[in-house]
Amino acid sequence: MKHQFVRTVLYYLGLALTITGFIMLLPAVAAYFFQELVSAFLIPATISIISGIFMMTRYEAGEVTMGRAMTLSALAFIVIALVGAIPYMMQAQTVYGEVGVNAYVSAYFESMSGFTTTGLSTLPDITAVPESLLFWRSLTQWIGGVGIVVLFLLFFVSKTIGSSVPGMSAYYLFRGGANEERLEPSTSKSVKGIAKIYIFYTIAGLAIYRIAGMPLMDAINHILTSVSTGGFSTQAASTGTYGSAWLDASIGVFMIVGATSFLLHYKLLGLRWKDLGKFAKSYEMKVWFIFMAIFSGALSLYLWSSGVENPAWKGIFQIVSASTTTGFVNMDLAGMGDLGLLLLIFVMFIGGSAGSTAGGLKIIRFLILLEAIPWTVRKFLLPKKAVLPLKFGTRIFGKDEISQVSVYLFIYLFITFIGTIILTIIGYPFIESLFEITSAAATVGMSTGITQYTMPIIGKIVLILEMLLGRLEILPVLVLFMAALNRKRWGSFYE
Repeated sequence: MKHQFVRTVLYYLGLALTITGFIMLLPAVAAYFFQELVSAFLIPATISIISGIFMMTRYEAGEVTMGRAMTLSALAFIVIALVGAIPYMMQAQTVYGEVGVNAYVSAYFESMSGFTTTGLSTLPDITAVPESLLFWRSLTQWIGGVGIVVLFLLFFVSKTIGSSVPGMSAYYLFRGGANEERLEPSTSKSVKGIAKIYIFYTIAGLAIYRIAGMPLMDAINHILTSVSTGGFSTQAASTGTYGSAWLDASIGVFMIVGATSFLLHYKLLGLRWKDLGKFAKSYEMKVWFIFMAIFSGALSLYLWSSGVENPAWKGIFQIVSASTTTGFVNMDLAGMGDLGLLLLIFVMFIGGSAGSTAGGLKIIRFLILLEAIPWTVRKFLLPKKAVLPLKFGTRIFGKDEISQVSVYLFIYLFITFIGTIILTIIGYPFIESLFEITSAAATVGMSTGITQYTMPIIGKIVLILEMLLGRLEILPVLVLFMAALNRKRWGSFYE
C-alpha cells in the first residue's frame, strides 16, 4: 500500500507538471513577440514537460483516496511554484538587480504568491520587469484561481480517457484541492462547467477593460488577476495608477464575480428561471453584500474624517477588494491609520463566497459560527436528548459540520497569531504585521509596505507558508506534514 500511495501521487504530480510546462509555452511566445529572453520560459517548460512525462510513464495511476488527494494538492502547489519561479531566477539580475539567495527566495515567493492567488510582491521595480514575465506572473494567478487540481482534471477527465480516473478518485482530487462543491453530480461535468464559466468571464472582462480605456497588455494582465481574485498588477500603484472611477467599477464587478460561488454562476448563466430565483434568494450572497455595504460605509466615513480625497470611492473599492480577497488598491495603505487597517483586517479575514476563487474564512463559515452561538445556548438549556438542528436559510447543519468549522477557525487564528508574532519579533509594528499575515493567509495581497525585496528571508518564508496554508485551506498541508513527521500514526490516512 505504501508503494502504491507513492506511485499514485507521483503519477498525478507528473501530470500536473506536464500541463504546467505546456502552459509555460504561452509566455515563451510572448517573450519572442516582445524580443525578450525566450529561454527563461522554454528551459523550465521543457524540464517540466520531460519530468512530467517520465513520471507518468514510470508510475501508474492508482485509486485516489481523500488523503492522497490532499497530499497531491499540497505537493502540486509546492513543486509547481518552484517550476514557476525559474523564469524569475533566470532573469534575477534584471528583475531584482542581483543574483543570489535573496533573489531566489524572492522568485519562489513571487511564484507562490501567484499560484495561491495572493498577490503580495517583492519586486523592487515593476517597471523593470519584462512584459513576458509580467504576463507569466498574471497567468500563474489565473491558473491558481481555477485551481491546479481542477485544471489537470479538466485535461484528464475526458470522454477519451475518463475511464482512467474512477468517479470517486476524481471526486477526491476535486475536493482535495480545497473545492467546496460540485456543479453537477458528475465531477467531470463540474470541472468542465467551472472551466467554461472561468473562460467566459475572462473574455468578457477583457473586452470591458479595453472599452474602459485600459491598454491591451494591462487589460490582459488585469483580467487574469481580477477574475482569479489574485490582485497582481502591472503598475506600481496598482489600479490607482489609472485614476478612473469607471475602470475601478469595472474591476470591482469582476472581483465580485471571482469571489462568487461557481455554483451560483452556473445557475445564473443557465438562464433557467427556477435557478435564477435561487440565485436571487441566496442567503449567503445577501449577507455578503450587506457585510460589504456596512464596512464600505464605515471605511468611507473613516477616510472622510481623515481628510482623504474621494473617501467613498476609495472606501468602497478597498472593502470590495479586501472582501473578495483580490488585493487591488487605489490608494496608499501605509498612511491609512490603525483603525482603517483593523477594518480591512477583519474584512480580509472573513473573505468571500465558498466554492469560488476567493480566500479567507468564507462567508458561509462565518454565518455558521454566528448562528452557532445562540444555538449552543439553547442546546445547553434543553434536555440532553432534545434534537435541535442549526438552521439558517434553507440549510441545516449538524454537530460534525459545526465542529469542523470551529476547528478550522481555531487553526486559522493560530497560524495568523504565530505569523504575526514572528513578524513582530523581526521588528515590524504589531498592527502592520497582523495586516500582512492576514493578507497572506486569506490570499488577499494588500500590503502596508512590509512585503518588499529587502524584507528578511525568514519573513518571506513565513509569508510563503501562510499563503500556501491559506490557499489550500490548511488541512491538505497539515496532512502532508503530519504524515511525514509521524508515518506510523498518520500513514493510514494516506492509504
